[in-house]
Amino acid sequence: MISLKIDPLNPIYLKGFNDGYEAGKKVAVDYFADGFEKLQNTKGVGEKTIRKMIKAMDLPVDEVKE
Repeated sequence: MISLKIDPLNPIYLKGFNDGYEAGKKVAVDYFADGFEKLQNTKGVGEKTIRKMIKAMDLPVDEVKE
């Protein structure tokens, strides 16, 4: 087994770590946005319910799809 010692202060390591972190955030936001879009298109979930969810989750949403 190969044992690697990683210096967490190495600038190359930090750049890779930060790039991966940002990519992970983008994937998570896109996943949430897709789910929210599907919810808006679900029968029985109206504008009032969507607005309540936006308010409860304190989301920065400007408009609600009707």
